Amino acid sequence: MRIVHIANFYGPNSGGIKTTLHELGSGYQKNGHEFFYIVPGPKYIKEQTPFGTKISLPSIHLVGSGGYQVIRSNKQLLNLLEFLNPDRIEVSDRFTLLKVGRWARKQKVPSVVFSHETLAGLAEKYLPFLPQQLRNSLVNWHNRKLSAAFDCVIATTNYAAREFEQIGVSQSVRDILYERNINPITFIPGIGITNFGNKTSTVTTTALDRINVARLIAFLRGRLEEIGKLYLFEPNDTITRNQITNTVNSLMIDLVAKRALYDYLVVCDLSNNTPARIDANELWVDIAIEPVKAVEFIYIPLRIKNTGEIAAGG
Repeated sequence: MRIVHIANFYGPNSGGIKTTLHELGSGYQKNGHEFFYIVPGPKYIKEQTPFGTKISLPSIHLVGSGGYQVIRSNKQLLNLLEFLNPDRIEVSDRFTLLKVGRWARKQKVPSVVFSHETLAGLAEKYLPFLPQQLRNSLVNWHNRKLSAAFDCVIATTNYAAREFEQIGVSQSVRDILYERNINPITFIPGIGITNFGNKTSTVTTTALDRINVARLIAFLRGRLEEIGKLYLFEPNDTITRNQITNTVNSLMIDLVAKRALYDYLVVCDLSNNTPARIDANELWVDIAIEPVKAVEFIYIPLRIKNTGEIAAGG
């Protein structure tokens, strides 16, 4: 697997970020992965290090930051990522690299952002003139944007994780919302902002009141329409009926293998293609499916037994 890590504010004084990045690189390579890390530098430089392939991109110095630098051109960075074609994207920067998360999502590359510090602390230090309530609102707004841009947020300390937990929804509130057929949007440490539910707006109790089944039906309708078009204006005979039956069966077998269906039935013969339907230039394919249901409630009872009772079959 090719893993690419981008870290702004990487330099001689960036102890936490540098340590994390180097430890990750060493561990990834030890387990057989290819590791690249992209950091700010004076110019484009590519070099091999004990931690992986280091690529420096031209950067700008941040005045008053104690020597920190950030990559100058996000366009150059995204072009480099496209060239590297990573399997995973990691970012150590909460402020200047949101575009990397959006790029990864567009390219369908799993992404993670590391939160090494609290934004609330930085806001208090550099924006002391703002009312605390306004500072907190700005912090929560930015953290929501950050969580939405990446697949996962990893807070390296409990202190850094607390401000992400604040933008989530408590367990009790989630339960109440779900009972009212509302899927709560919440922050879960290690995952990020998540749709913590599986219900649709269907008010009747059917399989279609769950998102996974509704999406399956939408997918099936599209694929079956494509299959049907292949047989338009073909002879309405046994050969055509067998051919479309085999094509639909192949689709269903694949969905069973991918755990979307428990079972299915496809009927396309003279039982549902009567002479009257054939004379009306119609071809009927009847399909019944048993969609796979999702796990929404997990019960794990824990019982305490006396010594020797389990061995005795009690």
